[in-house]
Amino acid sequence: MQRSCYPIIAALVLLSRVPAFASDPEDPDWPCEQALVAEISAAVVWDGPSVDGLSDQWGSDPDVAALVQRLVARRIEPADAESLIEAFAGAQAPADRDHRLTLLFAGVLDVLNADRSKLNDGILRYARDQERRARALDDHLAELVRLEADDSQAADQRLEELQKRFQIEQRIFDDREKSIPFLCTSPRVVEQRIGDLARAIAAQLE
Repeated sequence: MQRSCYPIIAALVLLSRVPAFASDPEDPDWPCEQALVAEISAAVVWDGPSVDGLSDQWGSDPDVAALVQRLVARRIEPADAESLIEAFAGAQAPADRDHRLTLLFAGVLDVLNADRSKLNDGILRYARDQERRARALDDHLAELVRLEADDSQAADQRLEELQKRFQIEQRIFDDREKSIPFLCTSPRVVEQRIGDLARAIAAQLE
């Protein structure tokens, strides 16, 4: 069998850039450019009354809970969300308006933070699987190097098998690596929605 050093060269090029993950004090496996933040704090996006202690209350208000679910729906248009919030605010008695709007924001924040947390966990699982794949490719590289130096018939057969396997696994790794930047946008989209809804709700406060 004519031996080729292509798989080994390809492996060296591949592994020279692995892992290409950002270093984050929260979790070194985090692959995104933005820092890993466990949850969005109300203080960052909300100018209204404190939401402390309201996580256990908003779900007990049927109207607020129903509106929260409509506002956090992924396909709702910003203009439609603003209209729903304005209509809700206009239907409140003056003495209750700010409190119920604050409850509304507390619900939106809780639900979207939970969604964002799931996205972050999924990204971390994906990144850790990439690291596992990178280590497997590293192991294959070491075996390829050893087999290249072995001129036995058994080594030839194993080398041919491993080269084919390596090329498939390398393609899978590369394809998955290309998906990471897109995955990293999903928590940022949720952060933007939290901020947009916070501003729309705060705009209706007295």
